[in-house]
Amino acid sequence: MKLLISSKSFKDTFIDYSASAMALWSILCVFTLSIGDSLRLFYNVLYFIGDSALLLAPVWLLPRRLRWLSVVPVWLTAVYLTASSMYFRYWGDLLPLSSVFEPDNWNSFVFGSISHLLAWSDVVMCILPLGLLVFLLWRRRKYAPANLSWKWRSAGFAASVFIWVMAEICSIYHLHGYLVSKQWNSSLNDIIEFKFWGMSELKNCWKEGGYLHFLTIDMRSMFDVRKPVSLSDSDKCVINQFIRSRKDFGDNSHSYLHNKDKNLILIIVESLNSEVVGRKYHGMGVTATLDSLLVLDGTVSCLRIYDQVMMGCSSDGQLIYNTGLLPLSKGGCTAQRNGNNSFPSLAKSLRPRPSIECIVEDGRVWNHKETTLAYGYDALYDAGEIRRLGIDPIEVGGDRAVFEMALQKIDSLPEPFFAQVVTLSMHFPFQDPGIDRLAWIDRITGISPSERNYLQSVAYFDRQLGWFLGMLKSKGIYDRSVIVIASDHDRPYKSVDGIIDSTESLPIAFIALNTGGATRLIDKDAWQMDVYPTILDIMGVTGTDYRGLGTSLVTPDDSLPGTGMPVEEIAGISEKIIRSDFFR
Repeated sequence: MKLLISSKSFKDTFIDYSASAMALWSILCVFTLSIGDSLRLFYNVLYFIGDSALLLAPVWLLPRRLRWLSVVPVWLTAVYLTASSMYFRYWGDLLPLSSVFEPDNWNSFVFGSISHLLAWSDVVMCILPLGLLVFLLWRRRKYAPANLSWKWRSAGFAASVFIWVMAEICSIYHLHGYLVSKQWNSSLNDIIEFKFWGMSELKNCWKEGGYLHFLTIDMRSMFDVRKPVSLSDSDKCVINQFIRSRKDFGDNSHSYLHNKDKNLILIIVESLNSEVVGRKYHGMGVTATLDSLLVLDGTVSCLRIYDQVMMGCSSDGQLIYNTGLLPLSKGGCTAQRNGNNSFPSLAKSLRPRPSIECIVEDGRVWNHKETTLAYGYDALYDAGEIRRLGIDPIEVGGDRAVFEMALQKIDSLPEPFFAQVVTLSMHFPFQDPGIDRLAWIDRITGISPSERNYLQSVAYFDRQLGWFLGMLKSKGIYDRSVIVIASDHDRPYKSVDGIIDSTESLPIAFIALNTGGATRLIDKDAWQMDVYPTILDIMGVTGTDYRGLGTSLVTPDDSLPGTGMPVEEIAGISEKIIRSDFFR
């Protein structure tokens, strides 16, 4: 009788365990398909079997009344991978855990994008397997008259771990075979190190190692980047030599000394792709204001800049423009991880000018309240100030709201001043409720809804920019100012069957107005880090030891910006500077 009860309990536990593992396995498989990967029978399927077996192994150790807890890892995985699937459609990579655990990342802009990024595959992945599992466990709650003995529980747990170990051994064996086929001599230790630590992109970690492998590498990078870095003397020497070389090569301010007493107004534009500048439909221009600015006397422009933002998105663009540094490549948002660093910056280089930053969202988003001070600004004006001034972004749109606030604040500043204005209406999914839509854009045929909404957002920004510049002229401020318009990052916006290809890299824009020099279109590829030294040059800033990591776009020769060192090495120098808080 005891043996019979034990047999029934074992069978019951095995069914619950298998159902949970199958639900988890199916979620992992559907997610792989949802991010555009194919299911390779030996690799992915084997990895996911091992991952599911190990994650659900504790089911064997639970008493019968607590076995419903097997739903928890399945539910957590379903929710996380659904969020990661949507993140992938926006950024082309998987959602890092560091971003999940940053409370400020969960804001109205994120939640407002969910309906536009959610796909049917997410519903199938999240709801169907989890729903079936909950239903099955609920129906089976009356089974198992007795708990298993610890001997059988331990055996079931050990078998689950064994399945995972065998899956890992098989994957290492096949990776070894692949490296041998490429004639790469690698020891077992090299193979294991490459498998667990050698891949940088999270998508590749998932593709080549499975779910637990991906989580291990992601968590390792998240904790590693939190550790303060102590630089060796040789590291400090390399950094100082590089900074000096950029200063010696990049100081072209002598051509713009007439601007040293001008105001600087830096407008950082959300998601402005260069390819829409100058675009016309049926004789109507999407960016009529920008088109007219490009040909004005004294305009310096480059429409072939490529962004270098990472996980921090817009905050990374602001970091690059304000400090000339590049963001961390992994481990989370630089503005949140290292927002209280001591940074060299435009605001500090332009002192004693008073400096302000104007944004339309809450200052806590992307850690603005901390970075504004770290970048050397005297004051931050955010959504709270917009409300206090009686401006309603819902009624007039985000860009008009921030321009109106900036105009009022600029009007009270002693000259010369430095003001940074950050726009937001072109933020994905391009649904600012305050945008007044143009009928002729809605009538354009042959484009997707996302492209139409993006063009409406661009046209709205362009009109508000024209209004802002017109007001500056009416107050006499325009002629006494250099006005820089720069995109924070690119934004793929064309969709096919409702899916936007987020892996496409698009050039972004840099436009400097009223520089007092020759009208100049810089028709060559450049990097976002090249904007910082360019602004210093155009403002006639001299005597600074630090001029950023890039190369000024207004160099007298036609050399490619960034010549002399691969961008990857420059990014490595920037990473050491930020993680060691070098300038403190």
